[in-house]
Amino acid sequence: MKYWRTYGILLYFLVHGPCLSTLQAQSKPSNNKLLFYLDNEKEQWLKISTYAQIWARNTQNNPGSTINDRPASTTTDFSIRRFRLGVSTSPWPETTFFFQLGVNNLNYLSSRGTSVDLLDAYVEHKLSNYIAVGGGKSAWNGLSRYTSPSSSKMIAYDISFIALPTLNGTDDLTRKLSVYAKGKVGKLDYRLVLAKPLAIQSTTTAAEPVEGLASFTSNKPNVQYSSYIKYEFLDAESNASPFLSGSYLGKKKST
Repeated sequence: MKYWRTYGILLYFLVHGPCLSTLQAQSKPSNNKLLFYLDNEKEQWLKISTYAQIWARNTQNNPGSTINDRPASTTTDFSIRRFRLGVSTSPWPETTFFFQLGVNNLNYLSSRGTSVDLLDAYVEHKLSNYIAVGGGKSAWNGLSRYTSPSSSKMIAYDISFIALPTLNGTDDLTRKLSVYAKGKVGKLDYRLVLAKPLAIQSTTTAAEPVEGLASFTSNKPNVQYSSYIKYEFLDAESNASPFLSGSYLGKKKST
């Protein structure tokens, strides 16, 4: 099928920390989200978050386009652009575990039995008010602000990929296996990341260059160093999550 020019209606549905009362062991419930406190001091907790981005589209195809070998001038379909299910927990003070499942682009042309992928799985420990360290599979990245875009905060439209040149090339939906340090010192917000890019896996036996087609080399990947530093002149932004402009880790808004 040739490139499509798409004119569509975007429908979206967001459930991010749903407004449901939680049942707790305390005498007076104090939550209106899926946040469960595991102790009376509210230092141990478990939180569940989820959202879905659903599209309804009507597409004007390029001349000569076909679907299943049949000519098609227009196409109407529905799809799940993104789905996420995250679980974060702090089983003891200053340590947080985060896991997130997700799937992208589930539509009528998708393979049957499309699996939900493990997108994030990492642990983080806060050493002080100025620094926290962590490691695992995560979207903690440099070099610029939008290398870790928050799809849940831009759910009404799609993400610009200008700042994501390695998307699904040497990473998995911007995620890499990495260790990182991050924190805030006054109005200075920083992150330092040491990551191992994913190796390029080719499905073909030949690796001959193709004229007019640019791609990543399949050479051995080296350790990658990156950072992102910003100065917050006015409002302070949470750095609990790698996704700037949004936080899904617990009740604290910093580090």
